[in-house]
Amino acid sequence: MDDLLPQIKSMLAEALGDGRAAEELGDDADIIRELGMDSIQLINFLFMVEERFDVELDFDRLDIEGLYSIRAFCGFVLAHVNALA
Repeated sequence: MDDLLPQIKSMLAEALGDGRAAEELGDDADIIRELGMDSIQLINFLFMVEERFDVELDFDRLDIEGLYSIRAFCGFVLAHVNALA
């Protein structure tokens, strides 16, 4: 997961589009509450993740707890990537 975190942070910073660098985002930052990602940004971010990792995320399995931290979201993505291996 250590190599996944920087990639997810980079995509988050891009999706937020507010000038924050990926390095400024803490591993345990709350994507919704702390980073303030709105629904449109979230949809764009999730599509970026799908495209980057060539996976189809199961949005029915993504609950709000999966967005409570970048680290938790990485676990969600990792489960999808590992399911393909």
